[in-house]
Amino acid sequence: MNHNRTGRPTAARTSSPVLIVGSFEGDESAGDQILGRYRGTEERVQSRREALTLLQHSSVRVVICERDLPDGTWKDMLESIAGLNEPPALIVASRLADDHLWLEVLNAGGYDVLARPFDRQEANRTIALAHRLGSHRGRVRSLQKGVYRHA
Repeated sequence: MNHNRTGRPTAARTSSPVLIVGSFEGDESAGDQILGRYRGTEERVQSRREALTLLQHSSVRVVICERDLPDGTWKDMLESIAGLNEPPALIVASRLADDHLWLEVLNAGGYDVLARPFDRQEANRTIALAHRLGSHRGRVRSLQKGVYRHA
């Protein structure tokens, strides 16, 4: 069973604005530094497998994952969440953030890249915008399903 930041078990179908995936070794308090108004509502897991299990039972708008995970990479995470009914926006976090990684993430369908160590203001802005996009994606997908149902 997964637990949120306060140690409480998560419900069968919960709503968590942000999911943090990875150990963020050396940056264990990274979530506290960058989450801003979403602090205390995030979920944290270590691996892609754990993230997918949680995503099947909760409504997450933003996934922040490390470039390299114990069971894959950000590309594997993006491929996995793409199949969800309402895929969250993916933000990749990396100490090796450069133009090449940023272009690769954007071209693959990810939302953005955050360089570590995090700049609090940049991270807060990026997460807030990605959260807004995640909310918008859900509405657009719902509208599309409604249009296709009536056609």
